[in-house]
Amino acid sequence: MSVFSMIVVLFYLLSALVIIIAVLEVLYLRRHSRVASKRTPSSSASVRICIVIGSGGHTTEMLPLVDALGTHYKYRTYIIAETDALSEKKVLDLESSRVDGSFTVVRIGRSREVMQSYFTAVLSTLRALMHSFAVVWKERPDVLLCNGPGTCIPVCFAAAMFDLLRLRDTRIFFIESICRVKSLSLSALILYYLRIPDSIIVQWRDLSLKYPNTEFIDDL
Repeated sequence: MSVFSMIVVLFYLLSALVIIIAVLEVLYLRRHSRVASKRTPSSSASVRICIVIGSGGHTTEMLPLVDALGTHYKYRTYIIAETDALSEKKVLDLESSRVDGSFTVVRIGRSREVMQSYFTAVLSTLRALMHSFAVVWKERPDVLLCNGPGTCIPVCFAAAMFDLLRLRDTRIFFIESICRVKSLSLSALILYYLRIPDSIIVQWRDLSLKYPNTEFIDDL
């Protein structure tokens, strides 16, 4: 096969891939827009929620939100990076003060560690994605709550794929850090342009004006 023929074949393959991705995106968005009102959990029904715990400041911002969850969030699964021991301790401390429902802590690989090369990050990302599919399939959450960092990307993608295939009906919420005043974080940008979450919540009005598909809440 000549070089020109290979370029033509590659062009058609890439075009087909783009079309497939676009169709899946449209189907996903239509599914969410049609059933949004039906998918709001009632205040009395038991809700299964998965919470992606980041590290450092992400954990500090997330845990008060989890602590404020109503008693109908009875089945709580915390998803933590396998190298993050400190966040697990904080989760256990939080849950020791709750008497409602039950909780589970599961670990997945990080998409990329600090200072890791981008080449090896491809392999670790695939590994994290496989872990995420397994966790989401097992836990089957009604709600997925995350605030970054990159650990949440494969989890959100897995939940969205199961939702698209109608194997699970999951609402995905991404809460941007209060530290992000002028621009979205990389994780939020990826999810924003892929339009995976049902809602990306920002805590500064100017940020919501810059990114119109976000939701502004200033009293988290």
